[in-house]
Amino acid sequence: QVFAYPTSNGMINTIAFEGFREGIDDVRYLTLLRSLLEESFAIKNWDAIYASKKGVAVFELLNTNRMDLDLMRMEVADHIVIIMKRLGKDVD
Repeated sequence: QVFAYPTSNGMINTIAFEGFREGIDDVRYLTLLRSLLEESFAIKNWDAIYASKKGVAVFELLNTNRMDLDLMRMEVADHIVIIMKRLGKDVD
C-alpha cells in the first residue's frame, strides 16, 4: 500500500516503487527513440534514416507481454546511440 517506507535518514524503496520507476524509464527511452526517428526522417539524413528504419522495427515488434524487458531496454538504448551518432549528436 506504500511505494517507500520512511526511515530516519531517507527511505527504503519497495518492489512496487522500483517497478514503477523502471516503467517510467522505459517510456522515456521509447519517447526519445521516437523523437530521433522523426528527426531523422524530417531532415532527410540518409545515414540516420537507414539506422532509423531498424529502430522502427523495434516498435513493430514490441510486445511487452511476450518479451524480455531487459533485452528490450538494451535494444532501444542501442538504437538510440546509433541514431544519435548518425545525426551527429554527442553520445556520452
